[in-house]
Amino acid sequence: MSYLSDGDNDRIDLVINTGVIPKLIELLEHPYISILIPCLRTLGNIVTGEDRQTTEVLKAGALNKFFGLLSHEKRSVRREACWTLSNITAGNAQQIAHVV
Repeated sequence: MSYLSDGDNDRIDLVINTGVIPKLIELLEHPYISILIPCLRTLGNIVTGEDRQTTEVLKAGALNKFFGLLSHEKRSVRREACWTLSNITAGNAQQIAHVV
């Protein structure tokens, strides 16, 4: 999914339209890094898209999981979480307010 979502807004829409966002968010609590990182990267790719695409991730409750990942023991997880939050804060005022 991370490779499929890495591209233009049309590709991101294809991923969103599968309905996978809630499952990706659920898997952010997975104990295996080999599962966690690709899910985190996929969500990060989605929020690089248009505001409406970022809103889909926010509406699904992703922020509740992201803040916990900021204190994860693995640096790579913390880095991906920061990158995703950074992409969200590049959005509109409402999206920025959600993060703040």
